[in-house]
Amino acid sequence: MPFAIRLSRSSSSRSSIVSIDRQGFLIPTPTLAQVVSDSAPDPWTLAAFKAFLSEKFCLETLEFVLDVAAYRKSFDSISACNQTSPLDKDDVESTSLLWQHILRTYIEPQAPREINIPFNIRGYLLGLLDSDSVPPPDAFLPATNMMLELMGGLLFLEFLQHLQHLDAVSTPSPDERSERCALKSLRSKSFPFL
Repeated sequence: MPFAIRLSRSSSSRSSIVSIDRQGFLIPTPTLAQVVSDSAPDPWTLAAFKAFLSEKFCLETLEFVLDVAAYRKSFDSISACNQTSPLDKDDVESTSLLWQHILRTYIEPQAPREINIPFNIRGYLLGLLDSDSVPPPDAFLPATNMMLELMGGLLFLEFLQHLQHLDAVSTPSPDERSERCALKSLRSKSFPFL
C-alpha cells in the first residue's frame, strides 16, 4: 500500500509531499493549488477533497476560497468590460450580490458557515459591506490566505494519507509515472487570486 512522506527542502520553508507505491517508486502528489483548482489527477480531485473536508466538519474553508475565486472572476470580468464598453448593470449587480453572499455566509458573526478569522480582518470586511462600489477581490486576501494555510497544513496531509489508506492510489506503470511527472510540471501554477 502506498504511503505519503513529507520531504523538507533546505532552501525553502515549504515541503513537498510524495507517495511511495508498492514497488518503492516515488509518485508526485498534487499541491493544494492543483486540488482546489481541480487540475489534479484522480484520485486527488476537488470532489474528493470536498468530501474529506465535509467529514472533518470544515468544508466552509474550501467553500469560502472557491466563492472568493468566483467573486474575483466576476469582478475581473466587469473590470475588463468597463475599459472597453459601458458596464452592464446586471453584471455589476451579480458581482455585488456575490460579495454580499460571501460576507453574509462566511464573515458576519453567527453566519451559517462562519470562518474563523481575526476580529480586525472581519471588521474590515464588514465595514466594506456599506460601500457604494463593489470592493476589489484583494480585500479578501488576508482571510483567503488564512484559509489556504489552514487547509494546506495538516488537513491536506491528512487528506493525502486518507486517500492512500483507502488504497485509492494504484501502482502506476513506468509510463504513467513519467506522465504524472510531466503533468506535474505543466500544472505547477498557483492560485490566480493570490
